[in-house]
Amino acid sequence: PVYTAVHDIRAPEWGPDFWRVIQEDPAKKQTSVTLLMKPLRREDLFCSVEGFQVQHQTSTGSTWSEHLNVTTAHTFVWTEDQHSVSVLAFNSRGASVMNYNLTLA
Repeated sequence: PVYTAVHDIRAPEWGPDFWRVIQEDPAKKQTSVTLLMKPLRREDLFCSVEGFQVQHQTSTGSTWSEHLNVTTAHTFVWTEDQHSVSVLAFNSRGASVMNYNLTLA
């Protein structure tokens, strides 16, 4: 038998396209945002994707990132007046440099 090891030669070019759903919870006095990621089509990829990185930045200057497995949805609590989100795709060679962004205000 012949065994082949596949190695990435570059990072993904694009992060996933995504939409948002906003849910208000008056009882908890909080707003949740669910990002719905468009599934990556194998024929559009020239490398593997190991997961996603969700980058957050708020109007107060706070920044943080969350690493996710390849998924189609991710929910977070929106607490600031303005909150920007970018979703990157990554593999062993790095993260995508062209990404979709969303600003909630």
